[in-house]
Amino acid sequence: MENYEIDVNDLHFSLTDENGENIECDILYEAIDQDNKKVYIAYTDYKDDGNGKYRIIIAELINNDTSYSIIPIEDNDIENAIREQVNQLLKGEKTDNNN
Repeated sequence: MENYEIDVNDLHFSLTDENGENIECDILYEAIDQDNKKVYIAYTDYKDDGNGKYRIIIAELINNDTSYSIIPIEDNDIENAIREQVNQLLKGEKTDNNN
């Protein structure tokens, strides 16, 4: 995944990939790291993950004042923790964020 400029409208956004294709996406989960002032999102672009399910991408959301960018998460521990939270939510389990 590369850096993308996105237009966030509620929980929906669109981005243009490297081939110029417009992709509609929805944010499924947001995690805020208060200590490091970072926002992470889990979103889907509705593409097949190869297992007959929608692909879920974990990324950092950066507010550029007039727009937003998403960039890959370089810390595997953070990505794995967010992915676990998303998986629990999709299974209907309680997480630390949805008491």
